[in-house]
Amino acid sequence: MKHKVTLYNENTRQTYTVEQTGSYTENLAPVLINGKFGYVDPDNQFVIEPRFWGASDFNQGIAVVCLEDSGHPEEIVYIDNKGNIVKTFLDVLKENATKEDILMKEYYSVMASSGLQMRSRLNSNGERIMLIPFGEKVKVLRKTDIPMKAEGLHGFWYLVEYNGQQGYVFSGFLSRVSIKDFYKDYFSKWFGEFTPEAKIYLEYNMVKYLYNDPSGIIYIFAAEIETDNTVATMYIPHISLQEAFWFLKNYLPELMVLKVGDDDVRTKFKNLNYPINNGRIKLCLESEIDISDMIISEDEFGYVKIIY
Repeated sequence: MKHKVTLYNENTRQTYTVEQTGSYTENLAPVLINGKFGYVDPDNQFVIEPRFWGASDFNQGIAVVCLEDSGHPEEIVYIDNKGNIVKTFLDVLKENATKEDILMKEYYSVMASSGLQMRSRLNSNGERIMLIPFGEKVKVLRKTDIPMKAEGLHGFWYLVEYNGQQGYVFSGFLSRVSIKDFYKDYFSKWFGEFTPEAKIYLEYNMVKYLYNDPSGIIYIFAAEIETDNTVATMYIPHISLQEAFWFLKNYLPELMVLKVGDDDVRTKFKNLNYPINNGRIKLCLESEIDISDMIISEDEFGYVKIIY
C-alpha cells in the first residue's frame, strides 16, 4: 500500500512528507525517505530510523531489510522491532545447510544415471557384486580414506550395504540428499509456487521477494514494478556444486550449454563432465514464450546458487 504521510522526527525536530510503502503490521510500517527505509508507529513516530535500502513488513517480531544497494545477499539481514540485527542471510544459509530433516544420516543416494557399481575390494578392479540403480539409497557402514577419481569427480571408497549385500562404492556418485526427493520437492517447486517469507520493498518501482522454503531452498526474486524485468536467484545450501552438476545433468540433459566458465562450448548438458571451469556453467532455457539464460555457480562461501 502506498500513500503520503507526514512524519515528525523528535530526534531531529524535522517534519517529513514521505511515501508509506508497507502496511502497518505489528504496529510498525516501513517508510521511504531520502532513499532510505525506516519504520514508524501508528502515531507516525519513528521507531527505527531510516537507514535501510530495502525493508519488509514485520512478521512475528521480525522484518527483513537490506543494508546496502549492491544486490549482494550478504546485505540481507533480519531485525527485531527495535532495529537490532538478530541474524543474517548467511546465518540462514548455514542453518539450511545442516537441517537434519533434509540431510540423510546413515544413508546416501546414488546420483550416477547409469547406476553405481558395488565391488568386493577397494579398487576399480575389484569383483563386481551388483549395479545399484540411480536414485536408490545405500547405508554407509564405513568411510575409508582411500581416494578415487572418476569422470572428473573426486571421492573415496565407502563400504555400503544395499539389499542385504555389502561392498565398496565410489563416494563421488553419492549424495546425502535423496535424489528422488530432490526432483520431487526441489525442482518441481523451481517452476511452481513458493510461500514468501518476506516481501522487501526496495524503491518506488522495485520489489524483492524472499522465500525460505522448508525444503532448504532459499529463493530471491527481484522485479521492477510495471515491467517484465526480473532476476531470480535460488540458493541450494545443502548440496555441493558437484552434486548440483549431476542432479541437473540427469534432470535437464537436453538443455543447451552456452558456456563453461569463460569458455564457449555450445553443447548439450548430457555431453559435459565435471569439473566445471571456474565453478560456473551457463545454460539456455527455451520455452514457447521466450529464451533465457541460467547460470549455476558457487558463491564465495561455497554455497550453490542458480541465477535465471
